[in-house]
Amino acid sequence: MKKIFFFRAFLILLTFVSLFVSCSDSTPVINSVVSSVIFQFNDETSIPTTRISLFASTNEIQRVEQMRAVNENTGLVWNISSPRKFQSKDNVSWTGYTNLVSASGSSIPMGRYDLFYTDSAERECDANFYISYPKDYIEKKSSDFPGAIQSSYSTNVALYTVDGSLLFYGKKKKTWSTNEMILKDYMLADTIRICYGISNDSVIIIMPSHKIRQDVEKK
Repeated sequence: MKKIFFFRAFLILLTFVSLFVSCSDSTPVINSVVSSVIFQFNDETSIPTTRISLFASTNEIQRVEQMRAVNENTGLVWNISSPRKFQSKDNVSWTGYTNLVSASGSSIPMGRYDLFYTDSAERECDANFYISYPKDYIEKKSSDFPGAIQSSYSTNVALYTVDGSLLFYGKKKKTWSTNEMILKDYMLADTIRICYGISNDSVIIIMPSHKIRQDVEKK
């Protein structure tokens, strides 16, 4: 799904989770890990879909073969056979995936995870990271937010084209008092989503999308 690609735009904003690293050889090396639990509302009445966005920074990103995340409490395993690769604005290379989901009907396990990285020479490196989120969010509806957030949070907006490609992700500009003002800056924008980030974006709530251009054309 194209919309999950917008998380590439703010992965560089995430604070690194607690990390302990060990390797079977001098290379490869996992330098950092970032993860986000994502609650996405697709409409006003349904409970959210949930997934994990998980990326690692390594010294040999071009040689990555596969990645594997294992929850230590439940044994749940996510195998990433074709990790995505990109470079952030600060020239840090990342590899991972944005759509790790649990089996239907089950929630994402919290606690400590082991992340295993294997390169093309079958050398393996591993690191630990942690997943935590307010469990009651699983049964919430979009109308419960942001009121349901019990701690400080950040607010960002995401703008998409009609085919779901990301145009913008970040703080809403002060000049965007109306949809017309948004279209002056991003004439290809079709929909907008409000996104709430908690604990340095380790938890992200994505609100339902709303049409921009249709609202303007109706006036």
